[in-house]
Amino acid sequence: MIPLSLGSTLNEEPILDAGASRHPPTRILFIDLLRGLAAVTMIEAHVFNSMLRADLRQSGWFPTLDFLNGLIAPVFLFVSGWVFAFSSERKIEEFRKGGTGLRNQLLRIVFVWALGYALHFPSLSLRNLRLFNQAGGWQELHRVDILHSIAAGLLILLVTRLWIRSNLLWEALLYSSAAFLVAVAPLCWDSNWASALPAILAGYIGDYHRSLFPLLPWLAFLLLGSACSVRFARAGVRGSPAMMQMLAGLGIVLLSSGYMFASYGFPWRYGSENIRVHPFFFISHLGGTLLLLWICWSWEQHRLPYPRWLQILSQESLLVYAGHICILYRVALNGRSLGSTYSKQLGIVECLALMTFLVGVMWAAAKLWASLKKRNRALARGIALASVPFVAVVLG
Repeated sequence: MIPLSLGSTLNEEPILDAGASRHPPTRILFIDLLRGLAAVTMIEAHVFNSMLRADLRQSGWFPTLDFLNGLIAPVFLFVSGWVFAFSSERKIEEFRKGGTGLRNQLLRIVFVWALGYALHFPSLSLRNLRLFNQAGGWQELHRVDILHSIAAGLLILLVTRLWIRSNLLWEALLYSSAAFLVAVAPLCWDSNWASALPAILAGYIGDYHRSLFPLLPWLAFLLLGSACSVRFARAGVRGSPAMMQMLAGLGIVLLSSGYMFASYGFPWRYGSENIRVHPFFFISHLGGTLLLLWICWSWEQHRLPYPRWLQILSQESLLVYAGHICILYRVALNGRSLGSTYSKQLGIVECLALMTFLVGVMWAAAKLWASLKKRNRALARGIALASVPFVAVVLG
């Protein structure tokens, strides 16, 4: 049987390398904490970005909130890469033999990919299909979002890990590939050859079909997450504090450099002028991600209270992502979704109230889902597989 379930790929338990300690493997709590905070902030970002009144966006606090919200995707990508590196370390030899283990891993990646496309699938009514064909609206299906990038990135990580046996060589490849992606991304975003690719591929290369998270340069966050995970495992219990302090210092430097660019500007002489592909945009968001990683690690080191409800959201972050997206944008009441009904119409208190409501709903759904997986995994698998056509067709 295939252990396929919502969250199985994004939320596979990050386990410490058993060889690094004589104790049994344990969860990496600071990774859980980081992902849980990202899940809550993700809901806040979608509510505020969709529904906050335009005049409130001119307030002095909004740019700071906007930057913090911009860290959500880098954090999810970074954490996905980190978790893959840790979990695959225990299974890589099994994967190299092929068979059930490798097949199940590939099916999990395909599931995340399919769910990403389902969330962008247009309504199947005859009227909407006609309008989509006339206006080229099927481009929405070619729009690369965070789930597409994570699935593609996990496949790339899996293939390279199967091919490269040396941890040091794999780590070096991850670092160098991330740097290469960031460097070439401005050249590809406006290139003629990328725009000439089939529509379903062009969105992975650059800002085509309104793609939010093309692989260039967003894949670099996932690669760096895996690279840092490999180094963290190699450092062990004794070396990890020094490594995390180094990452925190690097985060401060990168974040400061990005702030200087935003404030004073730097010359830009090649490629696209879109700010989202500027290397200083990337390094500022990488710096913020590394600082958040260090904060969560410090939280664990000081044994501060870890909210159980946040852990539930973290462990089922794929369900949280798909669920709140459907509630906001795909469930139609009187022909309109919640997001379109209240688009740019709510104040701060109203947005906070809606955000709190959605967090509560998603926590309840995640708790029920986790309980179902424990009691009846076969039923959970069936529901997970049925969720893709349900989201695409019924909620289209």
